[in-house]
Amino acid sequence: MAQTTVFMLGATGYIGGSVLDQLVKKHPEFIYTALVRNPKDNKAIEALNVKVAQGSHSDLDLIEKVASESDIVFNCGDADDLPLTEAILKGLRTRSTGGDRTDKRKPILIHTSGTGVVAHSPGDSGDRLYDDLKVEDIRSIGPNQMHRNVDLKIFEAGDAGSIDTYIIAPSVIFGRGHGPVRNISKGFIQAAIQEKQAFEISTATTIVWDSVHLDDVVDLYLLILEQSLKPTPIQSAYERFYWGSSASFTFDAFTKGVAIRLHKRGLLTTDEVKVKSLEEVPWLEAVTKNSRTVANRGLKTLGWKPRGGSVIDGLDEEIDLTLSQHATGYIGGSVLDRLLKTHSEFVYTALVRSPRDNKAIEALNVKVAQGSHPDLDLIEKVASESGIVFDCADCNDVPLTEVSLFWLDEKNHSKVMHNPVYLLQRTVVVTHASGDPSNRLYNDLNVEDIRGINPNQPHRNVDLKIFEANDTGSIDTYIIAPAVIFGAGHGPVHNITAVPKVFAQMALQGKQSSQLGSATIVWDSVHLDDVVELYILVLEQSLKPTSIQSAYDRFYCSSSASFAWDALAREIAIRQ
Repeated sequence: MAQTTVFMLGATGYIGGSVLDQLVKKHPEFIYTALVRNPKDNKAIEALNVKVAQGSHSDLDLIEKVASESDIVFNCGDADDLPLTEAILKGLRTRSTGGDRTDKRKPILIHTSGTGVVAHSPGDSGDRLYDDLKVEDIRSIGPNQMHRNVDLKIFEAGDAGSIDTYIIAPSVIFGRGHGPVRNISKGFIQAAIQEKQAFEISTATTIVWDSVHLDDVVDLYLLILEQSLKPTPIQSAYERFYWGSSASFTFDAFTKGVAIRLHKRGLLTTDEVKVKSLEEVPWLEAVTKNSRTVANRGLKTLGWKPRGGSVIDGLDEEIDLTLSQHATGYIGGSVLDRLLKTHSEFVYTALVRSPRDNKAIEALNVKVAQGSHPDLDLIEKVASESGIVFDCADCNDVPLTEVSLFWLDEKNHSKVMHNPVYLLQRTVVVTHASGDPSNRLYNDLNVEDIRGINPNQPHRNVDLKIFEANDTGSIDTYIIAPAVIFGAGHGPVHNITAVPKVFAQMALQGKQSSQLGSATIVWDSVHLDDVVELYILVLEQSLKPTSIQSAYDRFYCSSSASFAWDALAREIAIRQ
C-alpha cells in the first residue's frame, strides 16, 4: 500500500502549526506537504521533515494540484476563503478518481471553522445552545452566518460521496502553541496594553461564549483523524461536524480579569474597564452576540476529554505569553542572535520562562537560567555574575529593574542596557503637564528634552530609576527606546511583533479595517533590523573607555520614519 500523503494549510500559524507538530509525532510514516507563504519560514517547516509548497492562499492552481496528490488535507488556514476551499475540493475530487491510487479509501478533508457561526444577538437564537450531536441544530444555522458559506460548500461536497469531509469549529482558543513558527494568539490583551486600559462594548457586558485550550483542540483534531481513517458506514456530512468548545465565560468577566492582571503588572493606568461603542471598535462586533455550543459529538462518540478549563482560568498564562519579550522574544531574541555573531567570545546566560524554549536557546550555546520576572532572587544572582545585562523584556517592571541594578552595583562598573519598548513621543492629542502640546518632537541629542519628560508617562518610573543608578557612578546604564517596530525577527522562538500584527488581526476578525476617531495620530516606526543594529552600536560604544557623562546622554530613541495611524488602517484595508 502506498504511503498516506497529507497536505497542511496553516502550518506556520497558531492552530495549524500545533496540529502539524503533533501529527508528525503521531504519524511519522505519513508524507507531509505544507503550504508556506514566506520563504523565511521554510527552514522551520522542513526541520519537521515536511515538504514546502511555496505559495499563498491566492495560488489556487498550486493548491488544487497539491490537494489532487494528497490523501488527507487539513485546512487550518482560513475559515472564510471560499475560492481556497473550492480549489481544495476540486483537487480532492481529482484525487478520488485518480489512477495512481492503490486503495479505495476516499480522500479526506479536515476543515477548520469556528463557533462564530452561531453568534446571535441576545434573545431568541442568541440564547440557544447548539449541540453538534443533534444534526437538526447544525442544519438550522442560517446561511448568512459567519463561516457558513464555506461550511455549506463542504457539507455539499461531503454528501456528494467522493470526499469524506470533517469540520471542526473551535471556540475562543487560548494557551501556548507548539508549532514551528507562531505560538501565541493574543490580540485582545495586546490591544489593552496599547491603549493602557482594558475595554469592552457597551452592549456586551453579559455576552457568553465558549473557550477551549489549544492542547485540547489539537487532541480533537487527532481523534477526528483517527476516526476518518477507520472504515465507517456512509453518513451525512452534518454528522461529521464537531464543536471544539469546553468551558463558557462572559466577556465582562474576561475584560475585568485582563484589566486587574495588567494593572497589577503596571501595564495599565487603571483596573477599570472602559466602555466603548461598537462604532469605535467595529472589529469587536462578534462580542456583542452570544455564541453557545456543546461539543457532545466529540465528547460522546470520540471520547474527547478537554482538560484546559476556560480562558479566564488561563489568563495569567495568556498574559505571560503575550509579554514574553526576553531572549525568547521578538526584540531580545533578535538581539541575541546578532550578539552571538558579533561577539562569539562572550559567555551568555538567558532568562527563560518556559522549559519548552530551553532547547532553542541552548542550541545557540547559551546557558539557560530557568525562571520568570517574579523570580527576583534568581535574577539578582545571575546579574551579580554578569558584566553586561541586556533587559529586552519588560520596560515597566520596577522590581525586576531594581534587582538587576542592585547586583550590578555590587559588581561595580558593570553595564546594563535596558529597553523600554517605546517612548511616548507624539502619541495622542493631549497636553503634557508642562503645557507643551503632544505634537512636540523629542530629540534624544537634547538632554533637556529627555529630562523634561513627565514622570507619569509610560515606562518613565523605570527609566528614572535607571538614570538614578547611572548617576551614582558605579554602573554604566544605556536606554534604547524603539518606536513601533515592524519586520520579521531572527530569534530562536518568537519572531513576530505586536502592533502591526494586532491591527491586521483585528481587521481579519472584524472583516473590516478600523480606526479610533479621526486617527490623525502620528507615531514613529523602525524596522527590527535597524533596532538590532542600534543595540550593537550602543554595545560597542559602551565597551570603549569614555569620559563620565550623564545617564541622559546615554538615552537613545530608535525611530526612523513617521506614520499616521489612519494611513496604516487604510493600507491594511487595501491589502486584505
